[in-house]
Amino acid sequence: MVEEVRNLAQRSAQSAKETASKIEDAIQKSQNGVIISARAANSLADILDKARQMDALVAEITTCSTEQSQGITQVNTAVSHMDKVTQSNASSAEKSAAAADELSAQALARQQSVAELRQLVTHQVTSHDLHAVRMQPR
Repeated sequence: MVEEVRNLAQRSAQSAKETASKIEDAIQKSQNGVIISARAANSLADILDKARQMDALVAEITTCSTEQSQGITQVNTAVSHMDKVTQSNASSAEKSAAAADELSAQALARQQSVAELRQLVTHQVTSHDLHAVRMQPR
């Protein structure tokens, strides 16, 4: 019976050691789990921070794109206006050129009329008549 008690005590001691070892192992694993959880929480916080930064950048890009689109619209409007002004100037230049051609033709016709008039006057007026014209009081 003493032998049985001794065996029972030894098995009980062995079980206690195994239980203590398992408890220590569980505590160690729990501590490791806490460390891993903390790292995961930090990583998730970093991901959240980066996602917020990305959101801000996308919002800024959207704003810039809208402003750029408005600027392009303004440039297109200005170019269209410049095109109309250029067309108007070209039309005015064509009209001016046509008017200048007409005036040039009229001036040439006047020169020819004056030349004909001079020729008529030169052939009809005698030197005596010229002398009389020069002698008249002014």
